[in-house]
Amino acid sequence: MPIGPLDFFETLASADWHGRFAPLTAPQLQQLRRYHELAHELGRSSFFSQRLTFSVKASPEESYERLEHAGHDALRSMAMSFRQLWDASEPARFDAVRQLLRDNALPTREGAYVRVLLDVLGSRFKTATRAEMMRIVWEDDPMGEPKEVIRTRQVIDDWLYSGAFHADKDRIARVERWSPTSYEFTLAKALHAIVGVIWEMQIVVGGVLAPHDDGADRVASNG
Repeated sequence: MPIGPLDFFETLASADWHGRFAPLTAPQLQQLRRYHELAHELGRSSFFSQRLTFSVKASPEESYERLEHAGHDALRSMAMSFRQLWDASEPARFDAVRQLLRDNALPTREGAYVRVLLDVLGSRFKTATRAEMMRIVWEDDPMGEPKEVIRTRQVIDDWLYSGAFHADKDRIARVERWSPTSYEFTLAKALHAIVGVIWEMQIVVGGVLAPHDDGADRVASNG
C-alpha cells in the first residue's frame, strides 16, 4: 500500500472508490458535490495557475522585496471559494468532508484501506496547517527560544479576518507587524500548501461521486 509522500497522489488517483462506502443521503451527496465544486473553482483560479515569484535584494546600492503573482483581485476572488473549504463554520470544509467519508467507509477490508488513506490526508492537512512560517525572536537572545512562532493557520486566519471578510483589530495588528510584501508571500506559500491537500482529497470525493453523478446524467439524457 504505497502512501509515501512521493506517490500518495498516484495512490489516491489509482484507487477504486466505488462500493467502499455505505449509501449516502441526499444532503451528504450535496455536501460532497459542494466540496468538489469549490475545489474545481480553486483549480481554475488564476491565483494558482499563474506564476508566483518573490525576490529580495539587500545591498548598500539597492534594497527591495518584490512579489509577482496574478494580482490582488485574483487573490480576493480565490478567497471566496477557499474560505468555504477552510472555515470551521462551513459545511464543505476539508475536515467535515473528510470525517463524513471516514464515518461512512464500510466495515470491510476495503473500508479499512479507505480509512487509512483518509487518515493520511487528515495528517497531511494538519501538518500543513501547523507549518512554521516565521519566528519572532528576542532581541537580546535571537538564537534562543523564540518569542513567538507563527504558523500557517494563523497566517491564513489573520488574512481572512483582518479585512478580507471581517475586520478584527487584533488580527489587523498582527498583520501590520509584517512588511506587506513578506506577508503576502508568506500567505501565498501557506495557501499553496493547504490547497495541495484539498486537491488530494478532491480525488477521493470525485471517485465517490462518480457513480451517482453518472447515473444522474444517464437519467437526464434518457428523459
